[in-house]
Amino acid sequence: MEPEQPQERPQTQIIVIQQPAPATPVTQAAPLPAAVQNDAALADGLAAARSPVREIGEFILVRRDGGVLFAAAYSIIGANIRWISREGLRHTLPLAEIDAETTAAMNEARGVTLQLQN
Repeated sequence: MEPEQPQERPQTQIIVIQQPAPATPVTQAAPLPAAVQNDAALADGLAAARSPVREIGEFILVRRDGGVLFAAAYSIIGANIRWISREGLRHTLPLAEIDAETTAAMNEARGVTLQLQN
């Protein structure tokens, strides 16, 4: 009598759907205090700090072999670049494999400043 072979179970497929962030109502900022209004540099700095952060979307990373990668966020760690895809997956690649000049040019064309140095 042969021992029973365990049956292979089908792998569970997990699908993650990211919901868009709910729109937040725009609120009127409180007026600047008189002491701040009299100092133009301080008033400009405070006004800039109050302005909303512009949505960048994705960064474009161009490999030396011509491949194009899209990153929602990235960081330089030593001699590597680590990025997170729009799907939330983390990837790591040696920084030497990134065409820094083309990557910077493509992002600048979209109005995004990208720095690939530590």
